[in-house]
Amino acid sequence: MPAVTGVNVADALTTQGRLVGIVTAAVARVEAIVPLSVVETAMLPDAPLVHDNVFTAGIEPKPTKPSNITKMVRFAKGDVEAGFKEADVVIERRY
Repeated sequence: MPAVTGVNVADALTTQGRLVGIVTAAVARVEAIVPLSVVETAMLPDAPLVHDNVFTAGIEPKPTKPSNITKMVRFAKGDVEAGFKEADVVIERRY
């Protein structure tokens, strides 16, 4: 790649009419965090936050501390234990 000279801080770098980069004066601070690849780990109270402005919806009293859980929804219908006893086959999976 040919050398580029005489470029101002906010200028785009081009060579032979093609954009090859953009010069900026900003410096980014990068902080390593623990990957949250397991849902149960991400849901723990002391897990690193993905977003620090998310508060779990659907629970009372309304949380005052941010969480990785965006919403809690509970479904209930019928007698679950009776359903398991009456079923010919029970298949349990984790999604």
